[in-house]
Amino acid sequence: MNHGNSTRRLWPWIGVALIGGLALSGSAQDPPPKPAPPRWEYRQLGWTQEDTAEILRAVTGADALVDADDLAETLKANGGELRYDPRLREAIEARLQARLDEVGAEGWEAYWVRESEVRYGPILLGTPTVLLKRRAR
Repeated sequence: MNHGNSTRRLWPWIGVALIGGLALSGSAQDPPPKPAPPRWEYRQLGWTQEDTAEILRAVTGADALVDADDLAETLKANGGELRYDPRLREAIEARLQARLDEVGAEGWEAYWVRESEVRYGPILLGTPTVLLKRRAR
């Protein structure tokens, strides 16, 4: 038997197998890493006394020169319990939307809303506090 001849015939196949194995191992690399999840910034948009004064002026039609405490006294005397007054609810929602539009221009979006009760003079109002978020810069 001539082993030298059969070995010579195997070398090209061994070379092809090695090259194929190397090619496969090179293409079977780890997949590229997934991008990191987005990072967020958070901020609170709280209700202020100025917000309350603005809604009292909107409901009563008073100008900026009228003291908001006087407006609260007048509303309480004329309306009793105002916490659920639809005029105040609408004014609060309009004021909140205006403030959300302002911060929305900076990339912030409402993420969570919590309603609290705030006493302003003699009246008790349900007011929103909003948690905002935006992609970290």
